[in-house]
Parts: sequence; C-alpha cells; structure tokens
Amino acid sequence: MRIPVPGVLAFHSHTHFSTASGEIVTINTPTPRRYPNRLGLLGWLGKGRHGLERYLYTLHRLTGLALLGFLVFHIFVTSSRLLGRQVWEPLMALTHHPVFQAVEFLIFAAVAFHALNGVRLLLVELGGAAGKPEEPVYPYKSSIHKQRPLMIAMMLLAGVFIALAGFDFFLPGH
Repeated sequence: MRIPVPGVLAFHSHTHFSTASGEIVTINTPTPRRYPNRLGLLGWLGKGRHGLERYLYTLHRLTGLALLGFLVFHIFVTSSRLLGRQVWEPLMALTHHPVFQAVEFLIFAAVAFHALNGVRLLLVELGGAAGKPEEPVYPYKSSIHKQRPLMIAMMLLAGVFIALAGFDFFLPGH
C-alpha cells in the first residue's frame, strides 16, 4: 500500500488497448498525479519544524535575492549618469537621506551574512568540515561536532562585521 506524501508525485493509471485478435489488454502506465502541498510558503520557510540550518538556508536564499535586486537597482542608477547631470545629481542627493543610509546598512548586512554563510557552505559541501564518513546514526556526529561549531563561528563573525559596520554607518560624522 502506498501512503501519499504531500507534494510528491504518485504514479498509478491503466491503459487499455486491443490486440490484432481483438483481445483487450490492460497495461499499467505511469501518469503523474500531484498531491497538494498543504504547507505552501510556510513550508518553504520552515514553520518551526527544522533546525537552525534550515533557517540559514532560507535566509541565504532571501539575502541572495535581495542582493540581486540591489545589483539591478545599482546598474539602473549608475546608468542614469548617461542621461546627463540634471538626472544624475538629484539621484545622488538621495544617498544622503537617512532611509537610504539604513537600506545601505541592510545591504551590507546581507553581504556579510551571505558571504560568510557561503564560505561555510563551501567548507561543508567540499568536505572540509564534514569529517570522515561514518555510519549515519542519529544524532549525526559530523553535524553536531563539526558543522555546528563552524556555523556558530561564521555567524558570530558575520555579527561582528555587521556591528562594526553599524558603528560606521550610524555614528555622527561618518
């Protein structure tokens, strides 16, 4: 008996055809049938059922999308220089607005997190932080003893960079 799993394809269907002698033959042919994803966007965000790594995964995706959006915006603003001084100078005047400076800080925070989490992922995926292969018995020792301390170290380093940048961004006279 198959137990349906949400969001997983299930294959079950029958095809009927007749042979040259007129005999009807039934063959099982796979046709996809989707089960509904009941969790939707909340399932993608984790909904409290996953460990810290799942939230880092989600935040890594979101910061990547934010940085991509910033890159497109930055190219648009920089290309406005081609339209002349009357377009360029009002746009550059906006950079002194406090809201723009706060967004600039958030962009830096996204860069710091995304870069250091990316380094952590590279170390884990390329085997530097995975350790020797061992039998997968829960709790997974490589995850707890090697990957978790690396994650904590990288996130603390990102926090230090973000805090130092916050002083530089928000102290008067900078």
